[in-house]
Amino acid sequence: MSVNNLKRKLNRLGNKKKAQFLQRFFKSGKGEYAEGDILIGVSVPQSRKIALEFKD
Repeated sequence: MSVNNLKRKLNRLGNKKKAQFLQRFFKSGKGEYAEGDILIGVSVPQSRKIALEFKD
């Protein structure tokens, strides 16, 4: 499985509303500690499940 497959799968699971909330929660605005971080709204359980699929 390739990195492109991984990115596609994560993007499909992404949730724009959740991403907007998380960007505020993790302080990703200008001058804040996570400045520049881009969040796509994938939860930790979802990302762990995908990580297992792509562990090799």
